[in-house]
Amino acid sequence: MVPARFLAAIALPLAVTSSMPERTNGAVERLEAATPVAGLLRVFVSGHSLTDHPFPDYLSAIGGGEARAEWNMQHLFGSSIRDRSKGQAGDGFRSGVDRYGQRIDVLREFETAVPAYDTLVLAERHTLLDSLVWEDTIGSVLDYEARFHLASPGGRAFLLSSWLDLDQRDDPSRWIHYEQRAAGAWRCTASQINRSLASQGAERRVTLIPVAEGLAALVAAGVSGGLPPFRNGDASGIVETLFADQVHLTPAGSYYAALLAYGVMHRELPPQIPVPGEIESRVGQALQHFARGFLDGLSRSGVERSEAQCRAYVAGFVPLYLAYVRDVRWRGGPLKRTLQWARLRVTWPLLFGLRSSANPLRVRP
Repeated sequence: MVPARFLAAIALPLAVTSSMPERTNGAVERLEAATPVAGLLRVFVSGHSLTDHPFPDYLSAIGGGEARAEWNMQHLFGSSIRDRSKGQAGDGFRSGVDRYGQRIDVLREFETAVPAYDTLVLAERHTLLDSLVWEDTIGSVLDYEARFHLASPGGRAFLLSSWLDLDQRDDPSRWIHYEQRAAGAWRCTASQINRSLASQGAERRVTLIPVAEGLAALVAAGVSGGLPPFRNGDASGIVETLFADQVHLTPAGSYYAALLAYGVMHRELPPQIPVPGEIESRVGQALQHFARGFLDGLSRSGVERSEAQCRAYVAGFVPLYLAYVRDVRWRGGPLKRTLQWARLRVTWPLLFGLRSSANPLRVRP
């Protein structure tokens, strides 16, 4: 057996895709359901460029009228949750800017907010396995959520799944397949966070907002021609509507992400939802319709993967992850990227399969 410390030591901080069969042991991941509330009142979003304006603006406005939420954010471009909490020297909570572009001290914001924030949304980097290995995603979420809980004992916390770059705008089929498989890794991450909370005696939970999975489902429907008004039968209509570049969203894409977030938080969407003026009405209504269907499917999800099943799933996901990120995210020449891929392709499946404390997906007691 390869020693765990050796696996961790040689795993480079670069991230993957191959056709290794999915190892689910027959289980379908169940999303942890959030307790619905009568309206979002005070929302705090800690994220990066994928959760920047206008996502929180749209999220706050979906309820309309008196249900419109007040919100603030911690925005730090390209950051992990660890960057925005522990940071390099315990200073991450003072990193980034608020909704107005001013420097923010998150802990002070939590302590002084009147009324207190009732909803926390955390966004991890879209290179999830890299973040698990190198940025301690689970520990960082637990730390951030604990600080939030101290200031808002009755508040709820959410983890938003971030999506990777499209490899080809004119043919997003590989990206769709990647995100469909990545959804299980995001769900297992949330499950391990919640098992950690339970092991610590806490009754509260962190709920996953599967925006990446929802975007992949929407793009797949648009490409197939099954989504009016995107009946092109090719990728151009839906991709151009949702994506401003390879990864960042247009206003329509951000609106759809906000619909999914609001729907997970409330377990439903309001019957009447305003469409922002910068989005064509028929496009906004189509996005609302698809979001309702996607959210309804989440509510019927099956049983949750066990801890052992999550280890097997994520270990089996490693080849797909590494091959995709190698081709889309890694920098350097072909030889350098191939050597990095080969090293991680051997070590990371073993690392994520470990039952020891060396596994970055482990439960934190």
